[in-house]
Amino acid sequence: MRPTQGMPPLVRTPIASTAAAAAVIVAALLSARSAGAADVILDHLAPNAIKLDGKMKDWPGTNPGNESIQPGTSKATFFAGYDDQGVWVGAEVAKAGGIARTSSFGPTEDCVSLIIAFPKAGVAKGLEAAAVHEIGFYAGVPGSSSGVVKFRAGPLAGKTIDGAKIIEANRAGGGYTLEAFVPWSAFPDGKKLRVGLRGALRAYDGDPAGKAVRAIKATGPGSVDAPGALGGLLTEPEQSLPAALAAKKQNLKDVAFQVLADVTGDALAERLIFLGRSLYVLGPTFKEGKQWLGVDLGADVVAVDLRDANADGKSDLVLTTRTKGAGTTREALSVWAFSGAVPSRVFAHETLVESGGNALRDVVTFGAGKKPSITVGYEKPKGWTVDGYAEPIAADVDPILWPWGAVKERTFTWNGASFTKDKEVAQKPTPKTVEPAKAVETAQPAKTAEPVPTGDLVTAALARYKKDKGLPEGAAGRIDVAATVIPGKKGRAALFGRELVIATGDGGYAVLGLGRFANDKDILDVTAKDLTGDGRDDLIVRGILRAKLTGGSDKTEKEVLREVLLVYSPKPQGKGLAIAQVFGAETSRAMGSDRVEASFRIITAKGGTPGKIELMKGSAKGFDKASWPFGKEEPTPGLEPLLLPWGSETSVSFGWNGERFAR
Repeated sequence: MRPTQGMPPLVRTPIASTAAAAAVIVAALLSARSAGAADVILDHLAPNAIKLDGKMKDWPGTNPGNESIQPGTSKATFFAGYDDQGVWVGAEVAKAGGIARTSSFGPTEDCVSLIIAFPKAGVAKGLEAAAVHEIGFYAGVPGSSSGVVKFRAGPLAGKTIDGAKIIEANRAGGGYTLEAFVPWSAFPDGKKLRVGLRGALRAYDGDPAGKAVRAIKATGPGSVDAPGALGGLLTEPEQSLPAALAAKKQNLKDVAFQVLADVTGDALAERLIFLGRSLYVLGPTFKEGKQWLGVDLGADVVAVDLRDANADGKSDLVLTTRTKGAGTTREALSVWAFSGAVPSRVFAHETLVESGGNALRDVVTFGAGKKPSITVGYEKPKGWTVDGYAEPIAADVDPILWPWGAVKERTFTWNGASFTKDKEVAQKPTPKTVEPAKAVETAQPAKTAEPVPTGDLVTAALARYKKDKGLPEGAAGRIDVAATVIPGKKGRAALFGRELVIATGDGGYAVLGLGRFANDKDILDVTAKDLTGDGRDDLIVRGILRAKLTGGSDKTEKEVLREVLLVYSPKPQGKGLAIAQVFGAETSRAMGSDRVEASFRIITAKGGTPGKIELMKGSAKGFDKASWPFGKEEPTPGLEPLLLPWGSETSVSFGWNGERFAR
């Protein structure tokens, strides 16, 4: 194969089960001032950006007080921001008369307040609020008294806040202006939770004697007693998220799971939001507190757990994903660990295959100690036996263990980058009690460059796949190549949609799910060559992964096209075939007319001597080192980074180590 630019890119490793693979899509959106009617924009403030002088000229933006909690003649405009030390609040209140103030700073006097709801730490279903506070900013009377900052309502009601600051000034035309600061340390949850906040700003208009509240103007509904109606307190990385979700017809109200945990090791909790098959990650220091990351997991997430699986002191994600098709439900358990701001799938194993009343289920156990491990065993099968089980074998994750297979239990240990197979407990396999029926010709073969004879086992296997999927008998694969996956028996690999069907040559077939690609036509090419030297053709897939990048001076959304090269190797498993990814690399990235291309070379095996894969620097058009808008390219499990023309490496070679192609 000649060197080419534009191989399938992959920003992450697959994570779904059989027919879907997870792809991390880097969606780095810089914040834009965009919010719902009840949301409050919190401006990310530089150190010393706000000078407490009662003047509002230092504030970047405003939040209107359009919600009349209690009607009246007063009006309010609010200002809000945050930095590493705490939350800043400003207000301009127009009202009749002076500031209503007594020495008690009571609930019926003039007050500007911040209602703030902290989310539930750990894993929560939906958006659950754990603690809600209302902080009262009581302006002093200029020239005669000082202001006070204290909790107005909530579990700490009445407590004065240490370290808080407040200053006020008279407003021309009546009323007052106010600027204040409250440290994160004032909140029990604020030391670690600074994203996923909800709340509102309010202005209470007290009568001149301070005996009654005449009006309450706010940014939105909701209160300490009704936190469900509160809008979001949107930090910088959260401000563009609602619009991005709306473009995908999603809404934060549809969140299935929300996780607040330290997954990057910065001592502050990141916010992880699960919507369908999508994961969104952001945090106060994640990507410098300016961007969020979107991850396409390839399948719906039905369960989320947190544990330090690899013993690095950070929380890892343990996800259960589910795919459905042709009457069969499949689930897989995967572990995701963060290396800096990049999540990588470091373990994935199928745990459920279910169809009708039949089911196979695996049990996963985590082991602690100096060498973290994961052990997989199986439960007693329900319904299925060795004779009746004919489901395709998972390809993008380690497939489910068969109770009648040669392996009873399998243990994976942490190698510093991922969990790899360490040992197996063998068992005597159960042989089939009946011979499979002879395959008969049920359909004409697809048109290919190398047509196979009618009536053979390859044709029969492809016909059976089409029947199982409900496809017309005459349906042909968009790409169809000869592939020998059982030594000495000719087979074929045919692409139907985003499923690569491998007719094994003995009448059976296996399915490689390529769900990481967004569209069928994003799969550019499939070839079959023996790279490992085991007499079986490996499957080489080239395709395009799509991502979105928003930011820069124009704040416009741009599509990023990443080409990757993926190599899958077939392995015998029991009486079937397992197909595992053994190499992946990004070879091209384009945004508009700008493009970076790398070259590659694949050397096939000679006899039993494995081949190798070489990546080489290529060229750039439009991009250079200064204008490259992406972060540093780092290897991740399952994907080698793009070799940039201005990088330090000119070429990298990968050789076969018995399990994968490694540097």
